Amino acid sequence: MRRCAALLLACLAFVPSVLAHDFWIEPESFTPKVGAILKVRLRVGDVGRGENVPRSEQRIVRFELVHGATAKSLVGRDGQEVAGLVRLESEGTTLLGYVSNQAFVELDGPKFASYLEEKGLDAIARRRAERGELEQPARELYARSVKSLITVGGRATDGFDRAMNLPLELIPHKNPSSLGRGAEGAGYETLPLSLYFEAQPLAGALVAALCLDEPHADATKPLFARTDERGRVELALPRAGRWLIAAVHMRPAQEHPERADYESYWGSLTFEIPAPTK
Repeated sequence: MRRCAALLLACLAFVPSVLAHDFWIEPESFTPKVGAILKVRLRVGDVGRGENVPRSEQRIVRFELVHGATAKSLVGRDGQEVAGLVRLESEGTTLLGYVSNQAFVELDGPKFASYLEEKGLDAIARRRAERGELEQPARELYARSVKSLITVGGRATDGFDRAMNLPLELIPHKNPSSLGRGAEGAGYETLPLSLYFEAQPLAGALVAALCLDEPHADATKPLFARTDERGRVELALPRAGRWLIAAVHMRPAQEHPERADYESYWGSLTFEIPAPTK
């Protein structure tokens, strides 16, 4: 099956643009063995075509594994393309999480407007239009808060919906690795997720879903949905494979208004839906 974009619920909105400059965690395996040392990479890219982001000790706020009541830091060497290593000591559903500190970027007016449109940041776009700032450059502080769901030993357990208290966090309400098949075998049952910003539901945010296994030379466009007033979306993912769910939140700069006009928070969740057994 080539198509990765089909079958969203009626509430989903399609946006005619690509998923650009996303940042995600990519473990070496989503179903590693107990006792293995898992290699974890950080990736940035467009439409799933990513590049490795070397480990930068200066950027890391948190980089850890969470299983039950246990949290372990992912270790590594500064500058290495394998950003983190961790030994897997327990079977079952496990979370990987990464939080960066803020970095600075400045974009000219038209590029910033295109970026706002692409990421569905309508409130900021309206603000700039009302203030007559569309042609002015924008200074932005941005930070990443991303996570990945893995199944150690191949056995799914509780913990998939655990909050890691990331600044911007996607939390699934069903275990993606255990989704049942849809009606008459078409796709999978819907996956409900909630988006939280600073531990509060975030309404009206654009959430994108992209199958990382899609052949990139013939990639269809990602799936999009906006969160409702409870910060929830429901995605009908049409195929097995590795998936990236991503969102961005932006607000006027609060902590350092002298340095930047806006601050953005980038969140993502990666997981794998196993191929159906015959």
